[in-house]
Amino acid sequence: MKKSVVLAVSNAVILVMDHDSGSLPCSMGSALVSATSSCVAVGTKPASDGVSEVTLINEVEYSATGLCVYEGSVETPSLQISVCDVTNVRLLSLPVEKSTTGVRVFVNDQYEPDRIVVAVR
Repeated sequence: MKKSVVLAVSNAVILVMDHDSGSLPCSMGSALVSATSSCVAVGTKPASDGVSEVTLINEVEYSATGLCVYEGSVETPSLQISVCDVTNVRLLSLPVEKSTTGVRVFVNDQYEPDRIVVAVR
C-alpha cells in the first residue's frame, strides 16, 4: 500500500512513529535525521521555501531511489506506523504486523529534501 501527501511542512520536520507511543528525539542537532527506538525525525524543505511530498509505502512495493538516510526499526505497539507533523497530527498511516517495524527513509536531497519516502517492512 502506498500513501502520499504534499504539504508545506511546519518546522521542516516530519516524525515517523507509532502515533500513540512515539518518543521524540531530544534534538536534531545539525543532522537531517535523528532517532529514538520509537521515533525517527526527518528534516524537510522549510515551509517558507515551498511544499514537500511525503510517501509512506510498504517496502515490498517500493523500488528504491534517492539517498537512504535512515535504516533501522521503530517500536510500533499499536501495530500502526504513522508520519506525523511536530504537533503530533497524523499525516499518513499504515497498519503493520509486528510491534517492531523495519523502516528505511529515502530523500532527494541530503540537506533540505522535498521528496521523502518512508518504506516499511
